[in-house]
Amino acid sequence: MIKALFDESWNPNKPRMFAVAGVLAPAEEWEKIEAGWHAALAEKNMELANQGRKQISRYHASEMNARDHEFEGWTNEENAQFDQRMLSVIRGRDIFIISFAVVLEDMAKVFPGWAADTQGYAYGYAFRNCLLLCGRIASNPEWFKTGQYIKAWHDQCQWSEWAIDAFQKTKSDPTFSENWRFDSLAHDSSVSNACLQVADMMAYDCWRESERVRYNSKRNMGKFFSELVNVEEHRVYATYADERTFLDLSELLEKKRTAKLSADQKAQ
Repeated sequence: MIKALFDESWNPNKPRMFAVAGVLAPAEEWEKIEAGWHAALAEKNMELANQGRKQISRYHASEMNARDHEFEGWTNEENAQFDQRMLSVIRGRDIFIISFAVVLEDMAKVFPGWAADTQGYAYGYAFRNCLLLCGRIASNPEWFKTGQYIKAWHDQCQWSEWAIDAFQKTKSDPTFSENWRFDSLAHDSSVSNACLQVADMMAYDCWRESERVRYNSKRNMGKFFSELVNVEEHRVYATYADERTFLDLSELLEKKRTAKLSADQKAQ
């Protein structure tokens, strides 16, 4: 079994890009990651307890970087040290980091009807593209054993229905040769599922990196993200959809609609 865990990230106060990202890896790698993740959290909580400070229930990238909720009072230096400690758990593991982001204004420009639920459409579109890539990666015999199935998880959120729809479309897509690989989709909370905290880490930094590339190319790649892509065992696939992407999609959908109308007319 291959496991894929995903989470989303965006800035509701400045909604420019919406990203879905996560990690694909063999089940045995996840067992090692989960054990190491719990150990690292316990280590940090022991440190906090010895200092008479509030302990944390999980790793949560956005709250940590905002230094609020359980991370209130943390310093930038402490954030960076904790990131490095958690990153050490996955460093060297045979994993695939996958991210797909959407430029929200470009999507709504090409598909005005999607503006009624911009984040929902963005979630569904991004998650479906992540799943398609998972199938293609799993089909490579250099990376995975032949005939393995994929079980996916996503962090429980307000867009769960969009995630389910994207999964079902991928699983039932007759044009996708790897559709048979998708075994099941489950949603869970990152509080109880440590592996989803790894997905949270990826989603946050892949979202930030996507925004850097799209809106501020003069900035250097973030230190955290650069460490992800510079580890040999990590294979990082991160991209985003802009106006050109959605124009191509619109053209494709129109061709399919025209072909269906033509087929229906001939059938009559």
